[in-house]
Amino acid sequence: MMAVPITVVFWAVVAMLSLLAVLTIYLFAARWVEDRKQEAAVAYVERNRIKWYRVLRGLEEADASLVPENEAERMAVEEIFRSYMKNLSDPEINGRIRGFAETYLAYFYKRKLRSRDWSTRMNALYRIEDFKISNLLEDLRKLDRKKLSAEETFQLLMIELQFEPDRFLERTAGHLGQLTEYEARQLFFLMPDYLFEQVENRFPDLEPVLRYALIEVLGMRQDLAKLPFLEGLLDSPDDETRIRALRAIDALGIRTPNRILKQAINSTVWEERFLAGRMLHRLHPGEAAVFAEQLKEDPSWLVRQEILTLSKKIYGAKTADQNDGEEVSGWRR
Repeated sequence: MMAVPITVVFWAVVAMLSLLAVLTIYLFAARWVEDRKQEAAVAYVERNRIKWYRVLRGLEEADASLVPENEAERMAVEEIFRSYMKNLSDPEINGRIRGFAETYLAYFYKRKLRSRDWSTRMNALYRIEDFKISNLLEDLRKLDRKKLSAEETFQLLMIELQFEPDRFLERTAGHLGQLTEYEARQLFFLMPDYLFEQVENRFPDLEPVLRYALIEVLGMRQDLAKLPFLEGLLDSPDDETRIRALRAIDALGIRTPNRILKQAINSTVWEERFLAGRMLHRLHPGEAAVFAEQLKEDPSWLVRQEILTLSKKIYGAKTADQNDGEEVSGWRR
């Protein structure tokens, strides 16, 4: 075995200790810089808290003393704005925040959009949306979409929807199909009614992920006027479309029409039969028992369990039904 010269070991130890010293100094320096930023931000807030209250309440105009001079003060202004927007829903205050941000903060965010750091770019996009900085919209549209992450692309769509909803579909049609279902649901849920109607009218031409998201949002919105549209989807050859349409109909919280129940009960897809069983809970016990009779011996264990739960509910209502001169038939203990 070859011996390692003592000088090599010595210089290796020296190198490691030097590296450790450099890292320690760097960490302490970074912490010192961060502490100084925090102190500067706190000092800005303490110095201008009352003035910002008066400005945002419309009691006086913003002056040069409120304009942030560095990163720490800009972060302080952001926290002040976000605090007001979170705790107050006042269009006038939001308008003043937007005006100040467009005049004095847009430059900061425009510069950050060119950063190589992903988190820096995302933070800029979030603030542009939060403060509604519409004068950066053209700069956002000039970004190279091929170099953006999926998260950045989605945030750009959110901003586009907020600033120019009338042209949203025209400008973003080529990007919507790249969304996840969760992202698509977010966009659809935030759309104004007239724009949502336009998307609904394009339903057959949408990507599957968009169709599924749209159906989910229809259920979330609980608009009874959409029942005919949802019922029409029950004739789709796509199992997932029918299942989601049934789920959206169930979310409406109504007594499901018999024609829908019959179609679902006779489906070859167990999820549709399961949803039918769940819908039976809203029927009068006597009616529910008639439909449930067809599902008592269903091949799916989950469907049978749903019907078992229903049967217990029916038996609980049996006495009241008989007092009304009715009999719940088709069930035996």
